[in-house]
Amino acid sequence: MGVWQDGAFAFCTGPEEQKQRNLDANQHVAVTTGTTGASGWNVGKDIVVEGTALQVTAAEALQALADAWFAKYGEDWRFEVRGEEFVELSHSGGSTEGGARVYRVKPAKVIAFGDAHGQTTYRF
Repeated sequence: MGVWQDGAFAFCTGPEEQKQRNLDANQHVAVTTGTTGASGWNVGKDIVVEGTALQVTAAEALQALADAWFAKYGEDWRFEVRGEEFVELSHSGGSTEGGARVYRVKPAKVIAFGDAHGQTTYRF
């Protein structure tokens, strides 16, 4: 789950998750995402974004991303910015324990699968 904003893909992860440990060791990433059509998993487009994941820590940038998550996913993904992290708000208006670090990946390469040509690669 993530959002595309200002030419980069943004995602978040908890500080104790394996994804965070992987990012601590190497910030060069391949993020996979995609869509499925009404017919199921065999229809749609899959996207791979390759680049470097940089942590977002500025309050204004985090708030813009929190707003983008809410616009895309609704109440299930409402975040509040606290310090340099997101805190997920519960449906009752409170917050859940722990925070999430936010990262942006500006693509160096994007590979799209599932269009009329099979696979297309874009380099930036």
